[in-house]
Amino acid sequence: LRIFSGWWYVKRLRRKAVLLGGKWNSQVQLLAASLHIQKFISLAESSFIHAPVVIGHLRPMILFPVGMCSGLSVEQIESIILHELIHIKRNDYLVNVIQSLMEAMYFFNPFVWMISGIIRQEREHCCDDAVVKYYGNPLAYVRALATLEETRFSKSGLALSFAQDKNQ
Repeated sequence: LRIFSGWWYVKRLRRKAVLLGGKWNSQVQLLAASLHIQKFISLAESSFIHAPVVIGHLRPMILFPVGMCSGLSVEQIESIILHELIHIKRNDYLVNVIQSLMEAMYFFNPFVWMISGIIRQEREHCCDDAVVKYYGNPLAYVRALATLEETRFSKSGLALSFAQDKNQ
């Protein structure tokens, strides 16, 4: 049931997303080509998310929260796009699907949940390290992450209770 609801949610995100065109779409393709990613990657906005995410493996889509781009500089947006592209290059979406299957099969084992949380956190750290390595502008990336966190924590009430990691 958990896997099915997750699959349904991702389909809903893709269906309700508003595709972005123009300059940013071509910039995504240029950055993807520089990372030797052969897939076409679409860029879209969604009002259902609070942080940038990648959905899909065969037809990957980078989703931004609505209005996120307005508070960030071009360098900061590029560094966030690069972070998401590195997730695509590393096939993290497939790893996440396999990890979700393991969680569903061994839902009763607390160590599976502990290890799964560590793996998710380390995937993010690997992508952060790769952004700093490839992009070469760690300050812009750090400022982008700080701005995203400020935006996420400035949301009040119900939105804050759904934040993934409140300890960040």
